[in-house]
Amino acid sequence: MLIAAGHNKWVKLLHRFCLLLITFHLTACAQPTQMPASSQVRLAVVNTPQDSGLLTYLLAEFEAQTGHQVIVEKSDDPFAIALAGNADIIISHYGKAGMAKFIADGYGTWPNMVFANQAVLIGPNNDPARVSDSSSLEEAFRAIANNDQTLIANNNDGISALTELVSTASGLSLDGDWYRDLGVSKGRAIKVAEKEHAYVIWGAIPFLKFQAKHHTEMAILFSKDPLLQRIMAITRPKPEHFPATNTKAAKLLETYLLSTATQAKIMRFRAAGSDHQLWWPAGRHN
Repeated sequence: MLIAAGHNKWVKLLHRFCLLLITFHLTACAQPTQMPASSQVRLAVVNTPQDSGLLTYLLAEFEAQTGHQVIVEKSDDPFAIALAGNADIIISHYGKAGMAKFIADGYGTWPNMVFANQAVLIGPNNDPARVSDSSSLEEAFRAIANNDQTLIANNNDGISALTELVSTASGLSLDGDWYRDLGVSKGRAIKVAEKEHAYVIWGAIPFLKFQAKHHTEMAILFSKDPLLQRIMAITRPKPEHFPATNTKAAKLLETYLLSTATQAKIMRFRAAGSDHQLWWPAGRHN
C-alpha cells in the first residue's frame, strides 16, 4: 500500500509538471515575435512621403534585403521626435528652419538630399486662363493676369516666397487685381479659390487627399516647372548626443535611399489618384 501511494504521488507530480510545460509552450507561442531593437530603425519624417505611399513603396525592398524593420513616425516637426531621442534617421524639407537649426546646433549629420516632392498650380476644371498650356510657372502667372483671372494666396512660407519670386520675374505686382491675399491656407485656400473660380498653389499630395475627401471642381492644371519641386534631405542624429540611436541601421537605410536603384524607383512612383510624376530623385552628384 505504501509503494502504491508513493507511485500515485509521483504520477500526480509528473502530470502537473507536464501541464506546466504545455502551458508555458502555448504561452510562448502566443506571444508576437518581436524584433530586437538592433534590427529596427526609427524614421522620423514629414507627412507627405508617408501620406503619398512613397515610403511604403520604397521601404519594402529595404526590409526584405536587410532584415531590418523600419518604424515610421510622420509629423509636421520630425525634429521634435529626434530631440526626444526617438529617431535614428530624419527626412525633412531641406530649406526649413528645423533642419538648419538641428544641424547648426550639432545634433545632426550633414544633410544629404534624397528626393523632392511637388507643388502644383490648381484651378477650375475648365481652366479659363489656359495655364495648362504654359511652359513655365512664370508664363502661367501671366496667363492668369492677362485673362482677367485670379490667383488666391495660400499662406505658407514656401509658397509665399515662390509666389513673390515668380511674380517679380513675370513683371507682375502682387498689388494687382490678378492676386488676392485673403489670409487663408491649405484646404481653406482651395475652398476659397473654388468659390471665386480662381487659381491657387498647393502641395500635390495634400491636394489629392483633399480631392479624395471633398467633392470639388478643382484640378491640378500645371506642374512642369522645377521651381515647384520642394527638396527633402536626410540627416542622422549624432550618437554622442543620442546614445540610443541605432547608427548602423540608420546608415544602411540612408545608403539604400541614396542608391541609384532606389532613386530610379522614386522616378517611377505614381501616387494614387494622379498620373503626374510628383516625386523626383535628388540623391545624385551634381
